[in-house]
Amino acid sequence: MELWLLHRRAKNYSQLPSQILRIEHPIVAYAWDKWCEMYGCKVDGLLEETKLDKSDSKNWKYVRVHSLQEALDRAANPDKQRFKGFKEIFLEMERTGRNKIIRGGVA
Repeated sequence: MELWLLHRRAKNYSQLPSQILRIEHPIVAYAWDKWCEMYGCKVDGLLEETKLDKSDSKNWKYVRVHSLQEALDRAANPDKQRFKGFKEIFLEMERTGRNKIIRGGVA
């Protein structure tokens, strides 16, 4: 829940999650921002899923498919899609040479 709230707060304030948390190490900040964005977008996408409710023949309406708790649970424990952890992101960055710092950011 806290990670999704951090994602929403970062979007509302137009800042990166690492800026809100004041993470100074650029590689850790990059990994944190990427992971928070992936998780937050997954939860947001699940919350936006709707279906047409035809239970009342006169008044059809769209209803949410997932509650907030269901979306958080599904995003944290995805069936087929798997989010990368910090260790996997760091190893990928080292392997591809993207761990060089250029002008205060990650290359």
